[in-house]
Amino acid sequence: MYSICHKKSDGSFVNDEAKEKYEQLQAEIGKTPSPNEAFVNVFGKEHPGYVRCMGLGITPSQITTSTSHSVRSMSSSEANEKMEKMQAEIDRLKKRDSEVDMLKEQIAFLMQMQNSKDKQVKLFS
Repeated sequence: MYSICHKKSDGSFVNDEAKEKYEQLQAEIGKTPSPNEAFVNVFGKEHPGYVRCMGLGITPSQITTSTSHSVRSMSSSEANEKMEKMQAEIDRLKKRDSEVDMLKEQIAFLMQMQNSKDKQVKLFS
């Protein structure tokens, strides 16, 4: 995330300090068991009321609000699972629709047969 926020669209870092911090962070990630621990080693401990790497004026409450919205949204695996269920339901409904169409054709054929028999009976009576 740090590299995304501190790189220009052409892929170069916004300044030399950002590049140095990124390189230090990558080196620490290889040494420490946790990426969070590596981040603290490079950038230092958090300060209350300040959100690191987010720019001026961003408060922790703003970040937790946006995080809670993203947590509420589905993960991609949940979305894929839901999509598969919906596709299965669509396939089932299409099959049922074709069965209904076939039954309608059979009913129309039987009604046509019945009408022709009724006409024959009227002719002979």
